[in-house]
Parts: sequence; structure tokens; C-alpha cells
Amino acid sequence: MSEKLNLHITGNPFIDSGIYALNMLVSKKTRIDDMTFDHLKEGIDLISKLYLTPAWNKNMFSIFPNNILTNNAYKDKKQELYPEELYELYDSINDVTDKGTCIGCGRRDSIREHVKRDVPLTGSVSFKNFFSYAKEGADYCPLCVLLIQFMPLSLYRSGGKFIMFHSDSETIMKYWADQAINNYHSQVASGNYVGCFNEEYKNPVNGIFHIIETMIGYYDRKHWENVNPSLNFYYFTNFNQGAELDLYSFPNNVFRFLTYIPSTEKTNWKQIIRRQYVNIKKDEEEEKYRNKKNRIYENLLNGRTILHYLYDTKGKYTLCSWGLLKYYLREVENMSDNRIEAIRNLGDSLTEYIKKYDDRKVLTDIEQASTYGNFTNILRKIMKSKVEKGDKELLCTFDDFVNHICPDYKVWKETRDLILFRLYENLSEWLIDNK
Repeated sequence: MSEKLNLHITGNPFIDSGIYALNMLVSKKTRIDDMTFDHLKEGIDLISKLYLTPAWNKNMFSIFPNNILTNNAYKDKKQELYPEELYELYDSINDVTDKGTCIGCGRRDSIREHVKRDVPLTGSVSFKNFFSYAKEGADYCPLCVLLIQFMPLSLYRSGGKFIMFHSDSETIMKYWADQAINNYHSQVASGNYVGCFNEEYKNPVNGIFHIIETMIGYYDRKHWENVNPSLNFYYFTNFNQGAELDLYSFPNNVFRFLTYIPSTEKTNWKQIIRRQYVNIKKDEEEEKYRNKKNRIYENLLNGRTILHYLYDTKGKYTLCSWGLLKYYLREVENMSDNRIEAIRNLGDSLTEYIKKYDDRKVLTDIEQASTYGNFTNILRKIMKSKVEKGDKELLCTFDDFVNHICPDYKVWKETRDLILFRLYENLSEWLIDNK
């Protein structure tokens, strides 16, 4: 058996993506720290042929511009020169040291500087401000540069750019690399080489949620208990005429919420998502509308509430159960159980008042509340009405209101949305029966 490569995960998304892609490509059952030089040679032989197929080669213009793969000066010699370049890096791999100068792994020494033709988004020789000390490139060791060459295998094509996924979870990174390599194997089996992994999600945010939801569904729900991975998506192009990068850090609390959604709520959740694509036609097929902006995905990714999307004001009904709403409130909105319960109890008290006195105007008033003062005045009038009617049941206690229901006037809209959810859940059938 050949000598081990002595690989370690670096934290650099380009290098780590290459490591996991190589691992899944040549020997998925081998531990990363047990991978050998023979594994690396096998990988080199595979990509030096794959990247020269027309579709894959076209992708390389946005990943490794001016590389032998993409430079017209080497047009007739690519098949010969590209593997030579990879093996030149292979032959230059040096030993691990205590203080390596490589800015990728820090464990081996850099032999020469590298630019964007080898390491995406690092810059070019003519723009020295991209590099430390105005050098003519970035200090990467030969092994790290070589590992980056495997990174395209794990890229996800979206809207003319690429999504690169990175996590601190080995399980998740191996899962994602495995999905991408399975796509590669499908291309090999069919003889239809179409380039980087592409499921036709042109909207990157929608593509990111598709990746996450597919990943969650791959494992049993119990697998995700007590798992808190970092989830970062790099949406980039390294194209010569305009390199770009957008970073999407997927909120961990949103990830936990999505892992919770039980099978009984999957259809409801899918319908909730379906309703919030922008400008979709009633009978439009998923392949078309899924590439349009989705309000829920945008809000979840950017820390904004989705409460008002969980019920239908016009139809006066809820779109999911209180149980799912409660978990969303706890995980995503970071709301305490005491506050959730206090608001729920207030919603139940208002339900009983509306039914008991057939006062449907209360529901309309709460729906139309436009300020904190307006909202609290509605509750005050109901309390006064209960006193006048000799009704001794409290809507809520003073302590519950100031400590939990509206501990800050700024959260009154959130409180109103939750009360409306509870009222619609309780009153939907009653409102239909009473026309």
C-alpha cells in the first residue's frame, strides 16, 4: 500500500470541498486521514479526462480561467498538458512540517505563488492588492492546489454561477459530496456529460433550501437530534470578466426547525411554501415557479418572521397545526414556552368570548389593528364588555400581559399574528356554520 497523504480538514471551503470530493470519488469507505498517494493518482487520472469533455470544460471557464483547460493557447494540447500539470503538482508534494507556509493547510510549505487560474477568487498577478505583502500570488502548497482541482466535482450549478457548500460536520460534507459524485457516476453511466451537478434551480436561495431539505430527508429524524452544524453556501463565479461571490450562512435555528417538521405536516409545509412564490400562476408547474423568489425562504434566510404566512386572513383558516407553529416559535423566533402558552390562552379566551356573545366584529377589529394602542384598546373594550355582561372570566392576568403577551410594545404585531392564528384555528368551523 502506498504512503498516506496525511490529509486534515482545513476549514478552507475550496480545499475541504476538494478533499471530500476526492474521498467520495475514489474510495468513499476510506477515512480521510487514511487516504493515500495512490488514491490521489486515481483521482487525477479521472478528472484529467472528465474536465476535457465539452460541458465540463465549458464550466471551467468560470472556475479556473486561463488554466490549461480554458486557455486557447493550449487548445490542441490540453489532453497532454493538463494531466502533466496535475502530476507536476503531485510530484512536488512536500512533507508535513510544524510551521508550514501554506495559507490553506498550514502544514506544508508553499513552493510558489498561485493565482485565480488555480485557486478561485484569489486574484491575478496584475492585481497585487489581492495578496499579502503585494506578492504575485497566494502561498498554497502543491497538495492544497491539487485538492482544489477536485472541488468542481462537488459544485452545484445555479443561475449561471456555482454553489459551493461547506460545513464543519463531516457527516454532512460526506453526504453532499456523495450526492455530487453520484451525479458524476450517472453521467459516466449514460455517456451524457453535462457538467457540474445541476438540478435546474436558477434561483440560488431556492436551490439552497432544496439542498437542505433533501439532506434532511435523507436521514431519519432522530439522526438530527443534538446536531448543530455550520452550514455555509458560497455562490460564486471566477469568470475573468467579473468574479463574484455571495455568502449565504444558513441559520442553525432554521435548520433545526426544518428537521423537526413531522411527516403529518409535510404536505401543509409544502403548500405554505407554494403559496409564497412571487408572481406564480394558479396552475403553473413546479419546474417554472420554483425559480421565482419565495418570501418564506428569503425571510428564513435573513432572520425575518414568517408568522403572517402561516394563516389565511381572507379564508380565516390556518395552514398548519399549533404544534408546528409552537416549534417554529421556540426554535426560530426564540420564544419562551411561557410566552407561547400565555398568548395561546389569550387566544382561547377571545375564542370563547366571540362564540358566547356571537361577537364576530372582535375578529375583524383584531385583524385591522394597525398600532399598539389600537390593539390594546380592542382588548380593553372586550374586558369592559365582559364586566358589563357580568362575565367574571378574565381574558388574561395583568402579569401575563406585561411579562409574556406584550412584554415590549414593539412585539405587538407578533402577538396579534399569533392570536389570529389561534382564533382561526379555533373558529374556522364555527364561522362556516354561522355563515
